[in-house]
Amino acid sequence: FPERPVYSQAHLAAAPNRIWQTESYQVVSQKIARLAHYLDSLNLGAEPRIAIISYTRPEWMIADLAILSIGGTSVSIYQSVNVGETGYILFDSQSSVVFAENVEQVNKLLALLEAPTPIPAVEDRPATTVSLSFKKIIAFEEVPPHPLVIQFDDILKNAAIADTPPTNLAKSTIASLVYTSGTTGPPKGVMQTHENHIANLWQASTTKLFAPDGALFLFLPLAHSFARLVGYIGFLTPALLKFPAVADRKSSTLNAASVLQDLADGSAECVPMVPRILEKMRSGILAQAGKSGLGGALVRATVNAAQAKWEFQQKQAAVPISIQLSYLLTAPLRKKIKLKLFGPTFAHVVSGGAKLPADVNRFFRALGITIYEGYGLTETSPVIAVGTFEP
Repeated sequence: FPERPVYSQAHLAAAPNRIWQTESYQVVSQKIARLAHYLDSLNLGAEPRIAIISYTRPEWMIADLAILSIGGTSVSIYQSVNVGETGYILFDSQSSVVFAENVEQVNKLLALLEAPTPIPAVEDRPATTVSLSFKKIIAFEEVPPHPLVIQFDDILKNAAIADTPPTNLAKSTIASLVYTSGTTGPPKGVMQTHENHIANLWQASTTKLFAPDGALFLFLPLAHSFARLVGYIGFLTPALLKFPAVADRKSSTLNAASVLQDLADGSAECVPMVPRILEKMRSGILAQAGKSGLGGALVRATVNAAQAKWEFQQKQAAVPISIQLSYLLTAPLRKKIKLKLFGPTFAHVVSGGAKLPADVNRFFRALGITIYEGYGLTETSPVIAVGTFEP
């Protein structure tokens, strides 16, 4: 179904409104093919390493799949990483081309070209200092002209479409290098193969955590394996992926208020999150409950009734009539809280990336907000298991 939308992204309009723009599988596949043809024309050799340093956006996934399309390895770098650590990852991965989101990220790369980069020692390599070089820097946003820099949009406008995919790919071919801090020394590059990604994608498809015709909202950093899996679900299955708006074209700093507005406005059925964001959401609700006046009293009553009923149910004890009545009367406010946070079609959160505190889980479950907790490792690409409430 080439005409079906693969993703939808919010775009800033007259505040506080958003315009949601979609692109079809056919259009996206052509973009990937054009970008792949351009990368191939750079003569990067067999299995080139190509880095992406950007916040989560459709261009990230298009770049990633174009890299894989030429038999390359995509090297993901968090947009918040400083210049020194960026230099280390680029050196250690031997990346020859870098996709950079905006002028903030391009400036990091240009700074690395201007001065030698200190490289700390690892088990099989002594400390050293190196001078980095790149064949190309591909910028997602408009940036000042530079001989090494080319605009992402210019490639899509001018490049031809790749004829055929590489024939030398195997399931065991490395698809991604994902750098994690580990416990000692500099970051380590975790090797993830094509088979790792495909297996995790197939496994996720069997969990019923997302519907084939449903939507997932993706705002977690795509440099993280959890978000990358969600990205592949959106781009490689019929499920629709929803992205937040790019609030700042020059900086990769997360605009939390803008993302939360898009989360509610986009209203996806499945919302992957990390526990830290859920904790902040809970703090926001409790802050409202702590305010004086009628509004604060109503939120406070809603939270208290929900928590009280939950506690009795967990003990398998009879819920007192007074709590049942309070819970019934505050039902409209529970619905309003859920609607304000996630929108009208929301079904559940999938939490991953860190341990979900039990009290946070209980808080949202009591309010009627379902959270499924997953467990995994970067080394497992990443999901091992996810809890559900099915028998």
